[in-house]
Amino acid sequence: MSFLRGAQGIALVFDLTERKTFDSVRAWSRQVADSTDGGVPMVLIANKADLREKWVVSEDEVAELARSLHAPVFFTSAKTGDNVAPAFEALARASMAAVMATKAKRPAAGGDGADVPAVDLGATGGKKPAGGCCG
Repeated sequence: MSFLRGAQGIALVFDLTERKTFDSVRAWSRQVADSTDGGVPMVLIANKADLREKWVVSEDEVAELARSLHAPVFFTSAKTGDNVAPAFEALARASMAAVMATKAKRPAAGGDGADVPAVDLGATGGKKPAGGCCG
């Protein structure tokens, strides 16, 4: 799935009142793993938490799925807004941490600096180049 390449965070959202969406989450997470480097942070978002009497997925099932995917889970309600911001804030924090960890592993441009030419800032002797400020 080309639209997943380059993803820095994934929110896997399912509807607590629709079993088929919950049952699809594992397949979605495999698609993410197959289309990315596998290190993309994910959060599970169990939506329609406000409709508890209509849930067809148990909290235990959701907790087991979260454990198996190594992803935090947030019970949210798009209708009331409950827990929506914390879910996306957690995803943003995890994404930033992953990006920073990746940058820390990469050498800076020029590697150890051995192949970067030195720049003599005093080369013009303090004079402006002919023809104005920028030469």
